[in-house]
Amino acid sequence: MAGSPTSSSRDSQTVSVSVVVPVRNGEAFVADAIESVLDQEDVSAELIVVDDGSTDGTADVLARYDRRIAVADLEGRGVSAARNRGMALGRGELLVFLDADDLLPPRYLARFVEAAAAAPRAQVFHCGWRGVDFEDGRALYGQDQPFDLDRDPFHVLAAAGSPPISALAVRRTAATRVGPFDENESLQADWDYWLRLAASGETFRGVPGNVAIIRRRDVSMSGSAGTELAVAGLAVLERHLSRHRRCAACVHADAGLRSWREAVLRSSARDYAHRLRLGGRTGRLVGAAVAVAYRPRLASTAWLALRDRRRAV
Repeated sequence: MAGSPTSSSRDSQTVSVSVVVPVRNGEAFVADAIESVLDQEDVSAELIVVDDGSTDGTADVLARYDRRIAVADLEGRGVSAARNRGMALGRGELLVFLDADDLLPPRYLARFVEAAAAAPRAQVFHCGWRGVDFEDGRALYGQDQPFDLDRDPFHVLAAAGSPPISALAVRRTAATRVGPFDENESLQADWDYWLRLAASGETFRGVPGNVAIIRRRDVSMSGSAGTELAVAGLAVLERHLSRHRRCAACVHADAGLRSWREAVLRSSARDYAHRLRLGGRTGRLVGAAVAVAYRPRLASTAWLALRDRRRAV
């Protein structure tokens, strides 16, 4: 494959790689992700695609690749379970996670392999990413250089949020110590996994020049779903900070916590105002009041937002 390395690639490749691709109903795009792995230069990777209960033609697409990929089946247990299944089946020293609608650019895996060979004590490798339109490939946003995580990954991630999971490569030894993706965390499992890696004390190493390609499909997300994502993200960060011994660098994490709480307050207030059919300033104030009533820990965030608005007038 990307499953059966040739002898020449085995002789020159110092670090073996497993790429795990979870997919559910990806008939329209999973082949692009697979081809982006099979086309990688200077690296022979083991490619494991986990079909999480697809009901479209995904299975037929995967069957076309025969022995070039390994395919595992789950019965709709979710993306975290699919990734965990792929990790368990993989044999590579380095694990890379690729969402089924994303792409690996040329030499992406080779740069990770070179970085891992050059820094044998590093356990977690990360890079930049670029969001592009699914249809025409036009750039939407990006972070072409890796986050400055290497000196203090936990506090930087807590302050800034995590890169996409496709921008991560982790040694199997570190993945084993940290444990699997949380299958009970349906919305923010990637964020939780990044923070767990950072909190574990593993050594991080940025890989300049590598940029994961994150394709954005034209699928609308309701305000309710946005609120659920924000609430789940806040809960993940609060859980990790509760386990972290307070230190001087936590002031950076505090800024991240404020940002998450503000996001929850804004999205919740908007949802409640919409449900109550209120608009303008009245809608914002009433929506925020209802949000605080349901989530009292947002009270200080709401007060600060109100104070800032008054000062701006």
